[in-house]
Amino acid sequence: MAITTRDQLAAAMAGATNAPFSKASMTSVAGFFYATFRAAAGMPAASAVATPTTTGNTLDRTSSGALAIPSGGSNTLYVTAAQIAGATVGSVLIADRLVEYGGLSGITTGAQSVSAVTLPTRAGTGDGCELWVEWITATGATPSATVTCSYTNQAGTSGRTATLVGGITASVPANRSIRLALQAGDTGVRSVQSFSSGTSTGTAGSIGLVIRHPLLLLPMPVANIATFMGYAETGLAQVPSDATSGACLELLVLATTTSTGALQGQLAVAQG
Repeated sequence: MAITTRDQLAAAMAGATNAPFSKASMTSVAGFFYATFRAAAGMPAASAVATPTTTGNTLDRTSSGALAIPSGGSNTLYVTAAQIAGATVGSVLIADRLVEYGGLSGITTGAQSVSAVTLPTRAGTGDGCELWVEWITATGATPSATVTCSYTNQAGTSGRTATLVGGITASVPANRSIRLALQAGDTGVRSVQSFSSGTSTGTAGSIGLVIRHPLLLLPMPVANIATFMGYAETGLAQVPSDATSGACLELLVLATTTSTGALQGQLAVAQG
């Protein structure tokens, strides 16, 4: 059941489960998010889930690479506290990684289709879910200014167009992840149908797409000094769960320099 009183909150916090994490540094460029799911060693280890193709994968709390959190079942899960320390100044986004695709080429122009993958039940209609482009391996030195995806929105309307603002820059490295802007009026993504790039990047690489639901942004304002957030600061962010699966929580680092820096921290996850 949901937490609705102070007494329920106090009891839930007392029984909260700690979900620790530590991640190695990755090469980066300031101003971009970098996904640690498949690359960074540590806890959890880099995901051993097979590299996705255009067929796509769905993920949950049992997937390799996901933070270890309890199974909520019929309960509601909340982040009641968070602690994080990073070797560099920046921010870390905690998100539920729902669906992933790969195998898209940086040298193919026009639409590249992906299979229709149904969102996990915990995502509902897709309201609040976002569509990101993610690099599995690096693409080439030629930028592509026009990059779009065709998707179905939270209301079930297909043929909507998401835009990668700024397009693909030159020499994008592995693990960079960039959010696409949804078509005006849309508040979520239910599925994605295709990826289109207007210009070849010169090297095929491997580009992926991820549907994820952002939960919490953790600040790292001072290097190597831990930041603590209590329940008021986390806003009791809800962790999606259902009777058969739970959230595949991942970490994305918003870089401020040429490396993401090593990360250490933990979430306190309570049930109500």
